[in-house]
Amino acid sequence: MEDSSPQVSFTPTSKADPPLLQKQLALEHIAAVSSSVPAAPHLYVDGSLQPDGSAGCAVYSLDVAPPEGGWVGRRLPNLSSSTYCELQGLLLAVSLLCQRRLNGVVMCDSQSALQAISSPQPTHRCLVHQILLQLVATRDNSLTIRFLWISSHVGIAANDKVDLLAKTACGLPLPDGATLLHPPSSASNS
Repeated sequence: MEDSSPQVSFTPTSKADPPLLQKQLALEHIAAVSSSVPAAPHLYVDGSLQPDGSAGCAVYSLDVAPPEGGWVGRRLPNLSSSTYCELQGLLLAVSLLCQRRLNGVVMCDSQSALQAISSPQPTHRCLVHQILLQLVATRDNSLTIRFLWISSHVGIAANDKVDLLAKTACGLPLPDGATLLHPPSSASNS
């Protein structure tokens, strides 16, 4: 049976490294991972949790035509965890690639979200399961999606843009039928 685990790679750097070095290593790592995926657009994802408890996520790409309505983030329930917000961003990216039948390299600045999609016992089990189901669909269509962790706030323009989109999404209205409050964080399968 083929390994169904997502292919996740981490840029070999740490927050202790100077930002310029972090940026250089991230760009080199993006190029290396991208070279292994044919015709792969780059998508950047981010989640945001604001001090007032509002939450949002976004996906952004310079290589893919924006969805209807443009590159706009998505409002999430208040008091969502940071990892939940980042995972929602990953789901948006994977869904977009799947809908458009595209290979892709998805950049994320959350190690915990990327570890969750690779874990046999993930936090936010139901959300991770949705992501994994989308990945099965991509494999069924002979598509390849790779995930790559990069440092945040080191001057990568597309990552800075998705960060702004996710923060802006925190001020959007909630979708119809959504509740303002997230289930308690002890419900790790939410």
